[in-house]
Amino acid sequence: MAVKEQNPGANVVAMRDALTNTAYMQDWTLFLIMCIVYGRCLMILGDDEFYPRESIDTSMPARNPLTMDELVVLSGLLRNLVFFMHWDNAGMTSDLAYITGTRMRMDQVRELCTRLLQQLHTRDSRHRFVPESHWLMLNENDLTSFIQAVVLEERELAVSQDQDREHHRASFSAFSQRKRDFMTPRLKVLNNIPFVIPFDVRVEIFRQFVRNDIQRLGISRDMFAPTHRHRATIRRGHVAEDGIVQLNGLGSNLKEPLEIMFVDQWGMPEAGIDGSGLFKEFLVSMIQEVFDTDRGLWCSNEIHEIYPNPHSYAHASEQLIWYLFMGRILGKALYEGILVDVKFADFFLSKWLGQQSYIDDLASLESLDSELYRGLITLKNYSGNVESDFALNFTVADDEFGIRTIRELVPGGTDIPVTRENRLSYIYLITRYRLSTQIEDQCRAFLQGLTELINPRWLRLFNTEELRVLVTGADTPIDVEDLRRNTVYGGYHEKDMAVQYFWEALSSLDQASLKAFLRFVTSSPNPPLLGFSELNPKFAIRHSGDDITRLPTASTCVNLLKLPAYISTAQCLEKLKYAIYSGAGFDLS
Repeated sequence: MAVKEQNPGANVVAMRDALTNTAYMQDWTLFLIMCIVYGRCLMILGDDEFYPRESIDTSMPARNPLTMDELVVLSGLLRNLVFFMHWDNAGMTSDLAYITGTRMRMDQVRELCTRLLQQLHTRDSRHRFVPESHWLMLNENDLTSFIQAVVLEERELAVSQDQDREHHRASFSAFSQRKRDFMTPRLKVLNNIPFVIPFDVRVEIFRQFVRNDIQRLGISRDMFAPTHRHRATIRRGHVAEDGIVQLNGLGSNLKEPLEIMFVDQWGMPEAGIDGSGLFKEFLVSMIQEVFDTDRGLWCSNEIHEIYPNPHSYAHASEQLIWYLFMGRILGKALYEGILVDVKFADFFLSKWLGQQSYIDDLASLESLDSELYRGLITLKNYSGNVESDFALNFTVADDEFGIRTIRELVPGGTDIPVTRENRLSYIYLITRYRLSTQIEDQCRAFLQGLTELINPRWLRLFNTEELRVLVTGADTPIDVEDLRRNTVYGGYHEKDMAVQYFWEALSSLDQASLKAFLRFVTSSPNPPLLGFSELNPKFAIRHSGDDITRLPTASTCVNLLKLPAYISTAQCLEKLKYAIYSGAGFDLS
């Protein structure tokens, strides 16, 4: 049955019947036992054991009890089953009803199968083993109606939660039941198995969720509207300090418009009216400053991805306030759809999704410390005498400013040697310590700030790699024609020769130069996820005079290129390249 090409609702009845038909009693029993056992197996199975030897760099044979072909079949069956169990919101008589021939309720089976499907998808995200489009469930015709319906469901859920808060409904059970009542089929799918929906569609849904929130809160983006606007005066060279003092106290009110005034070193206001442009300049400058590893709050791994500094210095209350603020600032960038040039480590992004670390997620440790990761893999697969050859105990050493501190992973860990029998416990404990315990306070503060602006439910639309793309943009080729279709002009007409020369010059650049140009005019080298129609404000070209000896300049705060009226493509190309790579063409006028 070609499930992906059919209306999901048409298949729900058949799936529901299969769950309750006594003819499948023995099949369901065996299938559910297999799901329980294999799910537990995956929790202690590292990537080095999950994949066949030729798929991943390891000298050890795979210990996965299922072949890759069997996993493709299993994941396809689970995909269909889990999709329909979440989709069939009202069809199943009760979550408390039992699956035929078993002692498992419908809700227990749904939870079990959902978890196993998520585990398999996570593995596939790290190293693909299924065919292209294997996870997707809806065709193009279904997706349009899906977007419309899920946006409505999210709006109704938000209204329900607002009503609960207004009436001070404190009963957790009553709230949970109301929430379940509103978690209709499409939201269930998005919150549990979002990967069955294409990534670009989920990005569109995310943006629509934000627009709904703006509408619900009565926020206007019109700079001349009477809506409340928060104002801040920021000194050049003191962006971070002035920002935290004036804006951190706003909390979730950072969703509202911000009006920024920059002042120079003498306290004199810079020229210009903030119609969102100066705000963007402030936000980009703020993020560049506060996420700089030289500030001591962030560390970077071998591939320059950042994560919270684990040192005790970063646990101090005054530093945790900075993490809280940084979460809010990044949340503001996501809320406004502004791409920023900050790359976070994979294990840190997994915390945004509320994911827990087990041995199966040992690969996440590689994004923190590749040397430690390789050492633990060696220990895990070692066939010799672990106790004498490694001489380890259940402790971990922290080095801070030249001082080494030994910490016990369990009470009495100094006197407990690591052996062949307990090495998995040691690996789990040291992984949890490095990935979670050391940075628990920092992560909690950061995520508190982030989720004040971005609903955690919205973040769970994506996996860690997709979150990275949501923050920084996709490293995809720049479509010059798409940019041209979404350009506005000031002092020029699209058919003017100077404009024609510009587009000819731009089209002649390679992708590396195009990314440099995009950074030059927008501050980000990556295009918007849904194309240049999403760029806010629109890319603009303004006539900057007839002096062809001048370079083009850019106002990144409003995505504006100021272009002299050059008289040939070659001249325009020469001046454009010089401006892009010399850094001489930035201004804020």
